Formats: sequence, C-alpha cells, structure tokens
Amino acid sequence: MPLKAVLWDMDGTLVDTEPYWFECEFEMAARYDAPWTEEHALNLVGLDLLDAAAYAKKHMGIEDLEPWQIRDEILEMVVTKLQGELPWRPGAMELLKEIKAAQIPTALVTMSYSSFVDPIIAAMPSGSFDVVVASLTQIPICRPCRCWTCGLKTRLPLRIPLQVVLPQPLLAVKSWPSHIVFPWTPSRASTSSARSRP
Repeated sequence: MPLKAVLWDMDGTLVDTEPYWFECEFEMAARYDAPWTEEHALNLVGLDLLDAAAYAKKHMGIEDLEPWQIRDEILEMVVTKLQGELPWRPGAMELLKEIKAAQIPTALVTMSYSSFVDPIIAAMPSGSFDVVVASLTQIPICRPCRCWTCGLKTRLPLRIPLQVVLPQPLLAVKSWPSHIVFPWTPSRASTSSARSRP
C-alpha cells in the first residue's frame, strides 16, 4: 500500500535543538549565579515551556521575572542560535527530499511556537512541506472525539484515506483510519530519553 501522506514532527525528528536549550539555560543560570546541572536541564525535556520556566525560576532562584518572562527570554535566546547554524538530524533532509521527489504530500506538525519554527522553515527549500502547523492551536479540535488529527486532515491536499508516517509515537493518532509507521534515526537523543521541546 503506497504512502498517501507523511507527517513530520520537528524537534527531535527534523532537527535536534536540545543542545541549544541546554546552553541557554546554563547561560541564564550563570547570569543569576545560580547552581544548575545537567540533571536540572534534563528535567525540562518534554515539558511545556511555561512549566519549564516555572521550574527554572524556582531552581535558579529568579525573583525579578515571572515564568512567562523567563520562557520568552530563553525562547528568544534559542531562536537567535537557530538563526545561525541549524542542527539537522542525520538523514532527515535526505529523507524529506526523497519523499517530495515521490510527490507524496507532507506536513510539519509541531507543538513548538511559531517563532521557533520560522527560522527552521526559512532555511529549508521552498515547498518542503505542503502544510506547516505550529503549536497545534492552528488546527480545529474535532467534536465529538476531541482530537486534533481530524482537523489536520482537512488541511492536507487529499480526498482519500491517509496512510501516515508519524515520527512521534506519543501523538494521539487513533482517529486516523490508516496504517501508522514510526521511522527512527539514531541521535544523541536516542541514547537517553525522547527529547522534544514544545
């Protein structure tokens, strides 16, 4: 059965920005002369950015900033790094090129903030994705099943049931009437825990 569409997650699949987040967290900790360890940084992996900022505020002893301000500041620091060198995952761009050459529709679906996604998309060849959805807030939530996958299907240029490749097996995909495949490529992330920054 040929593929009808391929959905990509971004961080941890297309790129691996975790080293940048670590660097920025340590830079902020140094600014406040706060103790900060790799264990602290690892505890933030996979958290919502606002929850991560609240954790940083507590453990760095930051009193003059609210969590949302810490979130925005660290996010801006990471985005600045992304405007320099992008940490592509091994083989990701080659795979995407092959998929596009096969004329299979593609979508980037990520919970990352738009400001985080923009420099990555800007560095890619034009038309790499048929649909780009950031933060998932751009997709209408389906009623009555209360999932985002049905809404996403309305954004893809398809009128047939989808066979979908999803890089992140933790996504809620039960509503897709199709076979689901989980590709995997080795990286620093695969040696510890699944890493993804929303």
